[in-house]
Amino acid sequence: MFLSKMTIENFRGISLMSLSFNKDINILIGENGSYKSTIIDAIRLLYNLGEPLKEIIIRNEDFNTDLATGESKNTIAISYEFRGLTEEQKGALYEYLVIDPHEDYAHIKISFDKRKDKHPKFDYYTGAYPGQKASVNTFEIFQHYYLGALRDSTSDLLSVKRNMLGRVIKRNIETNNSEQEFKGIISRANSELLQRTEVSTTKSNINTNLTKIYSTLSPIGLHIEQSRLDFIVNVIKPYLPFKASLEADSGLNLFQNSLGYNNIIYIATVLSDMNDRVEKDSTIHHALLIEEPEAHLHPQLQLNLYNFLKEQICNDNCQLFITTHSPTLTSKSELEKLFITESNSFKCVGDCFVDRENEKLVQNKKTLNNDDIKSKRKMLERYIDVTKSQMFYAKSLFLVEGISEELLLFAFSKLENFRFEELDIEVIQTGTSFYPFLLLFNSTNPAKKINKRVSVITDDDRFTASKNSEYSFYKLIENNYSKLNELYDNIKEGEISTRIGNLNNYKNKQENIQIFVGFKTFEFELTISNVGRLKNDLQNNCLFQFIKELDNEKFEFIQAYIDLCDDVLTEEQQKKIALLVWKSLPGKSEFSQDFSEYLLNNIAYARLNFQVPSYIKMGFEHLKKETL
Repeated sequence: MFLSKMTIENFRGISLMSLSFNKDINILIGENGSYKSTIIDAIRLLYNLGEPLKEIIIRNEDFNTDLATGESKNTIAISYEFRGLTEEQKGALYEYLVIDPHEDYAHIKISFDKRKDKHPKFDYYTGAYPGQKASVNTFEIFQHYYLGALRDSTSDLLSVKRNMLGRVIKRNIETNNSEQEFKGIISRANSELLQRTEVSTTKSNINTNLTKIYSTLSPIGLHIEQSRLDFIVNVIKPYLPFKASLEADSGLNLFQNSLGYNNIIYIATVLSDMNDRVEKDSTIHHALLIEEPEAHLHPQLQLNLYNFLKEQICNDNCQLFITTHSPTLTSKSELEKLFITESNSFKCVGDCFVDRENEKLVQNKKTLNNDDIKSKRKMLERYIDVTKSQMFYAKSLFLVEGISEELLLFAFSKLENFRFEELDIEVIQTGTSFYPFLLLFNSTNPAKKINKRVSVITDDDRFTASKNSEYSFYKLIENNYSKLNELYDNIKEGEISTRIGNLNNYKNKQENIQIFVGFKTFEFELTISNVGRLKNDLQNNCLFQFIKELDNEKFEFIQAYIDLCDDVLTEEQQKKIALLVWKSLPGKSEFSQDFSEYLLNNIAYARLNFQVPSYIKMGFEHLKKETL
C-alpha cells in the first residue's frame, strides 16, 4: 500500500494543489517558498491522527489567505488516496474502500473549519461518500516518522524521557516478553549499589542527623526507582568507542560528536525501528518524512545516506518523502523520483519526457517520436551534475554554450545594475546541446512543463571556416587587407547554423522560452556592439583599452586600420574593425576570464564606455519579468 494521490485545499500558501506520488521514493525540490514543507505537513496531518501525542495541529493561521484582499478561507480540506492494497489491507480498511474499475483504492478526506475564538473543528470521512466514517482506531494503520529541517538529533538521542533509541529497544522488549528480565537485571545491579559502603555510610549519617533534630522521626531507607520500563531503556545511550580502549564500553559522548554523524546515527535508529515494525505487521503503512537530509552532511556523505535510503525503502508498505535544496542529491536522483513544487503546482520532472510525440517537435527537419524524446532524456541525465541541477531551484534560466558566456554574462549583469543571485537566475552551460534542457520547459501540456522563464543565448555560427589559419589576425592585415575583405564578404553571405531553426522549433510556441541569437559568435557580437559610428570614440571604449593593455602590438595594427577609415564609420568599416578586434582576442576561456575581471575592476568606467550587446540585454529583460 502506498499514498498515491493527495489534494490540498486552502492550507497555508496552497489554495489548490493536486499531487501524485511514487510508491517508493519522492524527492520534493524547488526554490524557497514553494510549499515543500507545507506538503510534508499535509501528509503528517493524516499520519498524526493515530498518534496519542499530536505533533502537529491546525491553527487559524494555517488557513489560506488571499494576499490581495487579506481575507482567509474558512475550510481546509485534504484528501488522500492509497493504492496497491493487499487483500489483508482491504479487509482492515474496508470502510475506506472506493470501488474502481481499474483498481480499488482507500480514500480519506479530512477537513478543518475555522471557528471564532476556538480551535478549528476537525472532521473526516472515509470511502466514496461524505458521512461514512471509519473508526478512529483504524488511523493507527497510518504510521510515520518525521525528521524536521530544524531537528536536534543529538538532544533526541540523549533525552532521558522520550527518545527514538529507547522506543526501538522497548518495542523489542515487548515483542520478546522480556520486560521482567530487564527489571531483574536492574534490580540486582541496584542491590549491589545500595550495599556499597559509600551509600550505607551516607544513609547512616542522614539518620543520625534526623535523630538529633527530632528523635521521634523514623529512619529513612534508600532505593532506586526502577518500576517503569521507559526509564530503564531511555538511559541507554549511544556513544563512539575509542579505537584502542583500555576500558570496555567507553568512548566519546554524542555531544562530542559532529552534528552530521549524529544525524546519521538518528536516521539509522529510525530505520531500525521502521524495519522492525514492518516485519511485525503487514497491514500498516509507514511513511518516512525527512526534510533536508543534507543537513550537516558533506556531499559524499549525502550520497551515502541517499543510497542507503533507496536500499531500505524496498517494502511495499514503506514510502519515503524528502524535501531538499541539495544539488548533490538532485543530480544523483532519477528524474521520475524528482517532484518540483511551483506555487500551486506539483510536477514530476520525469513526466516532461513522457508521451511528447503528439506535440510534433522538429529537429533537423525530422519530427521527433517518443524514442527520440527518450534519447534526449538520457542525454539530460548524463549532463546533469551538481552545478546544472541548480536550475531546478532557480526562478529563471540562461542556457548558454560555454564558460565564456557564463563568465561574461555575470559581469554584464553587474554593468546593468543587477545580480543574478538577487533575481534567482541560474546560468547553465549546455555546449550546444540545448534540446534536452528545453524539453523540461517547452511542453504545451502544463503537467509536463516546468514553468520557468528561459533565455537561450547562442551564435548563428555563419561561415565556420573563419577559424582557419588563413584568417588569423596577422593574415588579415597583409596585402592591403585582402583577407580581411574576403572574410567580411564570406561572413556577410554565410548561412546561419541549422541550430537556430531547431531551437525555434523547440520553443514550441511557448512564451516562457525566448531564443536570442548573436551574429557570427558571442565574441564577435561583443566587439561589433562596441564599434560605434564615430571613429574618435573608439579610443575611450573599454574593450579597446583592454586590448591595448593586453597586446599593444596588435592594438597598433588595429589603430592603423582605423586611421584609414572615415570619421563617421560606414557599416562595412564598423564590421571590419570588429573583425580585427575579434581576431586579436586570446582564446575564448582566457579572454572571458580576463575581460570579465577587467570590467568588474573598472565597473564605473565600463558603465560609461562599454556596450552590452543588445541581444544579451533582451535576454536579461525576458528573465527579469515577474510573471509568466
